[in-house]
Amino acid sequence: MALLGFPLVRYISIQDSEQVLRALRLTDPKVPIQLVLHTPGGLVLASVQIARAIKRHEGKVTVYVPHYAMSGGTLVAMAADEIVMSADAVLGPVDPQIGQYPAASIVKAVAAKPVADVDDNTLILADQGRKAPTTSKPMTSMVSAGKVESSERSSSSNVLGCSDDPPSTGNGGTAGTGGTGGTGGTGGTGGTADPCGTGGTGGTGQAVRVFVTSQTTDGNLGGLAGADTFCSNAAVAENLCGTWTAWISLAPNGAEGAAINRISAGKYVRLDGTVVADNPVDLTDGTLAAPINVREDGTSIPALDDDRVWTGTDAQTGTGTNATNCLSWTVGDDTADAQIGRANEVGRKLPASAPRLPATVCTGSTVSRI
Repeated sequence: MALLGFPLVRYISIQDSEQVLRALRLTDPKVPIQLVLHTPGGLVLASVQIARAIKRHEGKVTVYVPHYAMSGGTLVAMAADEIVMSADAVLGPVDPQIGQYPAASIVKAVAAKPVADVDDNTLILADQGRKAPTTSKPMTSMVSAGKVESSERSSSSNVLGCSDDPPSTGNGGTAGTGGTGGTGGTGGTGGTADPCGTGGTGGTGQAVRVFVTSQTTDGNLGGLAGADTFCSNAAVAENLCGTWTAWISLAPNGAEGAAINRISAGKYVRLDGTVVADNPVDLTDGTLAAPINVREDGTSIPALDDDRVWTGTDAQTGTGTNATNCLSWTVGDDTADAQIGRANEVGRKLPASAPRLPATVCTGSTVSRI
């Protein structure tokens, strides 16, 4: 890798990031920069520091990849305004490594053996390996925010936003009566009470509960009906009564397939009781009162976790976007894409496109490469 006369053709190190950051600080912010990347990857911290510095640079940043820029090199390239590659050049996956092994491989190797047969050092490495992807994915989103469109390929695995159809309250069903014991016999077991029962009548300004699914899925949702079923199954697993609808839309200009027309009107409330919006207009006016980041089990998506949500929905109208919406949510591979939202965002509604900045990357005493 070379920048402003500094040759860096090797693993990206802390010394490399210090040189690059120093060079950028000494360069006028509006001066265009051309960066040649030729690297197998490198340290997570060093790669992130370089990527963030490039992303902040006001002048146009062009990255040239003559042969390869793998892992951490790919992360740096994604922060640029333009990537120029030779015909046979390649970028690589941003795949964290612990020591000399891929993090995912360490986890898989440990899972294949009884715990008693694995030494403590390897178990610690496996724990670090499980945590590594939750750090690298937000970093990738952070450096690419504003550089690529806020859409996802159908093969990506994201969650869904769901809302219920009030009335959502009511008394649970009554348990069945146990059978009468025969002579010298044991009485029958009583029936199980239905936890949902029949909903009561909703009043004015009724609450519409909302959550994001804990399970992820690709873009092949089985259409709108399949997406609603995905939400309903998540709700049923947590004994959440009512009828549930996914916050997704079909192609633009279809009133019937618009998310805002599919969900019930009312005050939108998370499962923890926090109000998200007072009504449908408030839901799409540009600012949510609180992020929709509570899952069906009541847990919240941490600030640094991957919080991408399938929506296919315009932020200001609640209707379909110009994206293909995974061909009406029937395609789960890289041939189609769809608009996404971010569960931890409040400022740009559903969907937002800007991710959060990640915390400092720490992996204990073992250096982590990507």
